[in-house]
Amino acid sequence: SPLERALLHSSDAVVYTCGPDPMMRRVVEIANRQKVQVFASLEARMACGFGVCVGCVVETKVSQQETTYSRVCVEGPVFDGCEVVWE
Repeated sequence: SPLERALLHSSDAVVYTCGPDPMMRRVVEIANRQKVQVFASLEARMACGFGVCVGCVVETKVSQQETTYSRVCVEGPVFDGCEVVWE
């Protein structure tokens, strides 16, 4: 892919992605394979905008075995792409 080719020629790249979840998931996979830091800007419906309603949560990794839910409106909207559970 064009992204894979671009990352091959850059030793200090950082990837920023936004868009549909399936596309961002693929971008994160490619960046991880190339050992490049990647950030994803997530979109979610936000009823309150300051974290009270918990309507904008996304599953994120705390460790290899543990996950939690992060509020896109408070802890995000930009997350380390490796922390987001994309399934």
